[in-house]
Amino acid sequence: QGAGGTVANPTITIYINGQPVSQQYELWRSGGVGQTGWEYFAFRPTTSRESASRVAFCWRDFLNVARQYSDRSGWDNMYFTVSEIGTEFGSPSYLNAQLRWSISNYWLSVGVYTG
Repeated sequence: QGAGGTVANPTITIYINGQPVSQQYELWRSGGVGQTGWEYFAFRPTTSRESASRVAFCWRDFLNVARQYSDRSGWDNMYFTVSEIGTEFGSPSYLNAQLRWSISNYWLSVGVYTG
């Protein structure tokens, strides 16, 4: 679950092992985060995947969806500051988790992904 509240359930194409997959997300938004009141978006997949050897996606697709639900003007003059990939799990009273994440060969490329 992200911060704020759910504002949409967009479907965005990602690539799993080179194949396009229509992935549905919950889009979470909060408009007053931190002392400066920055805007926060979280895309939470509605279905999980146990594993994949290669995952690719286009940042632009996610940013375009977020822009539709933003209350901020001037997006063309803004910049993207933070990206997180991972799982938030547990609570202060739950102290045991058996999760395993492995991310390798991570790279960010500027350009158009063609599959």
